Amino acid sequence: MVPRRRRAIRGEIERLDDVERERLYRPTLIPVRLAVVSGDLARAQRLLDELLRWLTEHGQPAYAAVADAETGTLIDLLAGDAAAAERRVRAGIDVFADVGETGWRCTLLCYRADALILLGDLDEAERCVVEARAIGSTSDVAFEIGWRRALARVNSLRGEHGEAEPFGREALAVALETEAMLEQAETYACLAEVLARAGMTDEAREGREPWARPLRAERGPAYAAYINRRLDALVGEPA
Repeated sequence: MVPRRRRAIRGEIERLDDVERERLYRPTLIPVRLAVVSGDLARAQRLLDELLRWLTEHGQPAYAAVADAETGTLIDLLAGDAAAAERRVRAGIDVFADVGETGWRCTLLCYRADALILLGDLDEAERCVVEARAIGSTSDVAFEIGWRRALARVNSLRGEHGEAEPFGREALAVALETEAMLEQAETYACLAEVLARAGMTDEAREGREPWARPLRAERGPAYAAYINRRLDALVGEPA
């Protein structure tokens, strides 16, 4: 990273605490997120590109980096391009590692683990979780859900079902304490995957129902399709 950009990102991080960043920056992502949820991924990427330019031009490079790494990665995943998602989130991780930031980086490491799992690199996914847990805060709900979800999938895919299920259930318990519909859906789906691989297909189908119908409606068709691509082969298509 060039020294000027490093100084700008470090200065932005030092100037604003986590609460202030959330208050100032999260609303700017609302149009992008709405496009993502509606399934118009091309429009979502276009809006994100416009937002990234605006943030960079107005002295907010740190938030530009995290917006691209978080929301841009989600766009890639919903489009079915896990390799592009991994590249994008890794770039964001590198930005924050370069300036010693940990709050955003721990969550991005969990997102990278998700992409790596889809790519079949379970060892590197597990390494990302280990790094995230070393720097993360228990007050960060997205991180607390993300690392458990990633370990549940890693252990499940390795056939370590006894290790996987508790992580999946813990992740769901945390997610259900929030009002984040998409986080809840992803975590229900994670547990369904874990149960299905452990041979508990009926229970996996039951766990799919709380989120399957709402997401198939207008609130999240693209997200539903992303999740269903993983689940259909394991538990069959939802009724």
